[in-house]
Amino acid sequence: MPGHWLLARLGKRVLRPGGVELTRWMLDALGVGLRDRVVELAAGLGATARLTLARRPAAYTAVDRDAAAVAALSALAAPGATEVRAVRSDAADTGLADGGATVV
Repeated sequence: MPGHWLLARLGKRVLRPGGVELTRWMLDALGVGLRDRVVELAAGLGATARLTLARRPAAYTAVDRDAAAVAALSALAAPGATEVRAVRSDAADTGLADGGATVV
């Protein structure tokens, strides 16, 4: 079992050092907004995805190599007109088009 799934079973939801506070700060610093096309690498359990989607970007793409994570991320509903998709791939070779994101 991947480590993030084990930690999730134990109740841990944000794996980033600094926790949810650092995640919110990062999104604020990036200024994610309505016109952005966001790609999140190693999206995992979706905690950052939910915070990102609350900012209603034009598009959000989650990339993760774990099939269960991709299935869970695919099910995220976005408010408004955000295009949401999840891709099963390694972050080093996503298969996504060059220049397709404003925030990674």
